[in-house]
Amino acid sequence: MENNHIDYCFVTKDNFLDNDLIKFLNYYFLKIPHSYGVSSNGLDKGHSFYYSELNIKDPLVEFLCRKIQKEIRTTVGFIRVYINVHYNGMPGDYHKDDGDMTAVLMVSKTLQSGSGQFKVKIDNDENKINSIDFVQNRLILFPAKWEHRGLDPIELATPRITLAFKTQMV
Repeated sequence: MENNHIDYCFVTKDNFLDNDLIKFLNYYFLKIPHSYGVSSNGLDKGHSFYYSELNIKDPLVEFLCRKIQKEIRTTVGFIRVYINVHYNGMPGDYHKDDGDMTAVLMVSKTLQSGSGQFKVKIDNDENKINSIDFVQNRLILFPAKWEHRGLDPIELATPRITLAFKTQMV
């Protein structure tokens, strides 16, 4: 069953991509080179995890950007696209993004409930935190200026891979 949820300009959509494509992305993103030592708040300012910047001109990335535009039904410019890879003991820290809207796609396999959650402070309000379980092929869209973070997986030796799209209105 498909789950679509809209709340405070916050959207989650399950089964965003074709099943074969999401499985391919999971495989592909584990194979490409990653850098360790990046954090949500910049170098040396928080918990470190793995990161890999993607080329916006790459045909696969262009295709994924078009899918995002089709989903939001508006034209946006893409500032950058990258993956984050978290393992147990590598949580993200609360931060705000550049641009106007962020889209995050959960790429790796579904984690147990409460593991690797994505948290968003609605309107940056400490009392309005949405906690979203990590489900493979779940897309999350939210205003870039809302504080958010990705938690690390509880499972050992299990990657939590997200694909992030930073956008701006054009």
